[in-house]
Amino acid sequence: MATNISLTTEEPSWAWDAASTDPDNAYNFQMAADDVSASFIGSPDSTASFDGAHTFSVYVEDTNLDIGQMNGGAGDRPFTVLVGPNSNTSFATLQSQWEKNLTIDFSDAAGTGNVSMNIDQLTNNPGDLITVEGAEGGASFTFTSSAGTPVLDSQATTLSDGVLTFYDDNDEVLIQVNAPDLTSEDLANFEYSGSTVTFACFVRGTLIATPDGQKRVEDFQAGDQVLTASGGIRTVKWIGHRTLYGAYIPKQHANRAFPVRITAGALAPEVPVRDLYVSPYHHMYFDGKLVPAMLLVNGKTIIQDFSQKKFEYFHLELDQFDILMAEGAASESYVDTGNRSMFQNVNTVTLLADFGPPAGRQSMGDFELVRKGPKLAEICDRLLKRAEQIEEIVRVSDSDPTEQTNEQVSLRKQA
Repeated sequence: MATNISLTTEEPSWAWDAASTDPDNAYNFQMAADDVSASFIGSPDSTASFDGAHTFSVYVEDTNLDIGQMNGGAGDRPFTVLVGPNSNTSFATLQSQWEKNLTIDFSDAAGTGNVSMNIDQLTNNPGDLITVEGAEGGASFTFTSSAGTPVLDSQATTLSDGVLTFYDDNDEVLIQVNAPDLTSEDLANFEYSGSTVTFACFVRGTLIATPDGQKRVEDFQAGDQVLTASGGIRTVKWIGHRTLYGAYIPKQHANRAFPVRITAGALAPEVPVRDLYVSPYHHMYFDGKLVPAMLLVNGKTIIQDFSQKKFEYFHLELDQFDILMAEGAASESYVDTGNRSMFQNVNTVTLLADFGPPAGRQSMGDFELVRKGPKLAEICDRLLKRAEQIEEIVRVSDSDPTEQTNEQVSLRKQA
């Protein structure tokens, strides 16, 4: 038994609610108009079939949805699966002529949306390509078989002229995807787990000052040199790195794990020169004082960015603790406080999941740690006033220049 739902010009959309629950959780959409849509948000595990040769879309969130039959020309016109968070969308069957009309849009997947396909139900013809949009930061495909065995060859994914091709262990084409915005660098960042491939695009490239100019933090090797805030030169001893996935960070650890974004110019004019992302307990330097970034958050120019889907922390250990210049801002080098094992490249078989502050620190000379009290309040007040200045500068820039006062013009120049 299935619930029949008519989508028409007068009623072009349908959304699941508790009142529409069918005993079999099956829905049959009879489409009598173009640009109709169905939404499954927080519904039970469901099956949906579509009748009628019209364009349509399906949005899936917090739901397991199986798209069943397409009858009466459904699938012969463009249709879109909008992948929302905490969802899995599967296809009972996927005929070749449907593939060229199908767009899978991961833009709203929030790092937790998945589309799965049973390869025993796919019929592929060269040139019939599924189009994928918004595939970044956690969006994923899972390929299955009726036998339940892994089918994806993680060593044989190719990208050529905007066409992404997945292969099975027998070097046979599983499926081809039209992905014109994908680059070879994106392909290199794919991650495989069994028969699931995850799109893993993330921001890297924080620039560190060296005697020879700026260098991306991920490009450093032991023995390289860096410039310090005092103008000295130190040698890199060790580079730690760790990758985190937003979707898998426990809620109780979110404040400890997600990066803090210090926007360009937040600390002083052109400091940092670009937005700088650091871990919450990474210390920034202010006139001999070191302050954890999370204590500087002001909701204006310094925020904690919980929207990051996947991010990678790097830390440089020097031959002696010192202050680095990252994007033109002064911040600490790595100090071993017993937390070295949290980094993925340490020689250990386990990766600790503790996002908390370091238990203790080695001697850091004349540098003073500040985590509370009037000194912290003074620094935060200074940065908040700076944020208010920036807001004023933006407001002035958007106004009529002929009406600006001398004071406003002076303030804009200071930025």
